Amino acid sequence: MDFLRLDLGSEWVSSNLPLHFQREGKLAEARDSAQKLPGYNPANAFMKLCVGQQSSPDLEKATREFLPSALADPDSENRYWDATVLASCGQNEGAKRLLKSAIEGQYCAYTALESDRLLVALRGTPEFSQLLSAAKKCQDNFLSERAQASP
Repeated sequence: MDFLRLDLGSEWVSSNLPLHFQREGKLAEARDSAQKLPGYNPANAFMKLCVGQQSSPDLEKATREFLPSALADPDSENRYWDATVLASCGQNEGAKRLLKSAIEGQYCAYTALESDRLLVALRGTPEFSQLLSAAKKCQDNFLSERAQASP
């Protein structure tokens, strides 16, 4: 959390606090910080609903509005983080799509997939095993290419 304190009050920190608290198991703090999110955008609208209630027609609608922009993000690391948000709220199909897209975008995240607390609900699915294998292959390819490029 120390790195978040460095820029406390910024929109970036505000938008990341709910996830931080979710990962720490501090759900009341996650709900409180989500309700304080600035402005309207699909990601903030989704987060507010997500930490407030795990399943509702509003959450499904917010997922449909959020997912296209998340998939269109050119930064594959952001797609990984957005996948963890979806997974933490029970939106597993969207989360798996984003994880696949992140890995295909060379955000390998093998270790994170194994340990991220927000992905617990996905770990028992057959698709998750496939994602984990793809992430391992991505990581191995990266390490191999890096070794070949080193003098």
